[in-house]
Amino acid sequence: MRDYTERVGTEQKIIKVDSINEQVQMDEAQAAYLRKALEQLRDRGAGAIEVRPEVEAASDRAVQARFAGTAWTQCDSWYRDERGRIVANWPGYMREYLEQTSELDASEYRFEPLPQRVAADGGPPPTALAET
Repeated sequence: MRDYTERVGTEQKIIKVDSINEQVQMDEAQAAYLRKALEQLRDRGAGAIEVRPEVEAASDRAVQARFAGTAWTQCDSWYRDERGRIVANWPGYMREYLEQTSELDASEYRFEPLPQRVAADGGPPPTALAET
């Protein structure tokens, strides 16, 4: 029994380490994707970026469809919202996630312009005064 317990314990540690490594990879991929979004904002002189509603809906349908038939759809947990949608998991392999987040497709987003700056007194912003 001791050998079995030690073997199971080691396997559990390996699974835990693998899970942590995958979470780190996912976090790094998200940070890199966010950096690309911020670069798009800077390069376009935009003040906001928003996912196009039709892109968001299509993406959610595809992710939810991949959960069909999995254990995640059969249990109540914090992975699911009040309507039963799974909101806190990725249904695919890590390599798929990394591939999907490796590039930002700007056509999937709306970019809003920076708001006009106005001085507190309603006049031109301080930088505009310095230029005149």
